Amino acid sequence: MDKQKLLGQRLEFFNSIDVGIIQIVLKQVEEINIHNSQYDFIFSDIEETKE
Repeated sequence: MDKQKLLGQRLEFFNSIDVGIIQIVLKQVEEINIHNSQYDFIFSDIEETKE
């Protein structure tokens, strides 16, 4: 096993981890945005009833 090949495998491994983490983060951000838009909807209702 030469060093070049080993390095290539390591990079592939870390890249796949990065992609996995990015996907998890994006999914969480998406869920947070959904929650926020629900809250915005509730607050806009409150604002309208105040007037």
